Amino acid sequence: MFLAIDVGNTHTTFGLMEDGVLRSQSRIRTHLKKTEDELAVTLRFLEGLHDTKREEWEGAAICSVAPPVNKPLAAAVRRATGMTPLVLAPDMDLGVSNLYDRPMEVGMDRLANAVAGVERYGPSLLIVDFGTATTLDIVSGGSEYLGGVILPGLEATADALHSRTSKLPLITLDAIERPAGAVGRTTMQAILSGLYYGSIHAVEGMHARIEEELGYPLTLVATGGLARVLAGDMKRIHAVDSDLTLRGVHRIWLRNR
Repeated sequence: MFLAIDVGNTHTTFGLMEDGVLRSQSRIRTHLKKTEDELAVTLRFLEGLHDTKREEWEGAAICSVAPPVNKPLAAAVRRATGMTPLVLAPDMDLGVSNLYDRPMEVGMDRLANAVAGVERYGPSLLIVDFGTATTLDIVSGGSEYLGGVILPGLEATADALHSRTSKLPLITLDAIERPAGAVGRTTMQAILSGLYYGSIHAVEGMHARIEEELGYPLTLVATGGLARVLAGDMKRIHAVDSDLTLRGVHRIWLRNR
């Protein structure tokens, strides 16, 4: 058994893997001030964890973009599983060359996506992750992580529209769905159209521009919470892979255990 943990800005996802296959996953809100005790209690109630004996664990790893969480979370994992988790870092052996000008600045989740993406779909990739931020990450034909693009995520954009205006209502993530059409006939419909189609065309426009700059095609793979909602209208998309980050965490751990 292996525990893959993806600590994002908004949510923390726990993936329980058996023989490299994701068996279950659970999600909680990321809270920068949670104590080791609070996290240990949470871990004990996650699906599948409470039924697992300590001798069944192969390992655990944490992929985090929220450093204050790492120490108490690692301690909580030790208490719950008996395993000391590996906290992933950009300077580890990834199996993918990190060509970022400042390699340690890259979000570890972006690198985990790149690693899992190459393993499953091969090189020459553009991976879009619809999270708190919408990130586009590019892997060359030689399995080199070249860098990418960071855009405001749908939730951040919706929050900004609401907080920076006096009359526009707030649209929550669970309300985002395919609009009836591009032309909104109410304010809510107009915002939803902008969020939905704006995100799609931003990604597809950047995909085309990056391919033009590089001079070769890139396979587009989508992950993140809203990937399945948006994928139906993305003409360039090759696959939706909701478990990409967790599988990348496992692959990096295998190379560095």
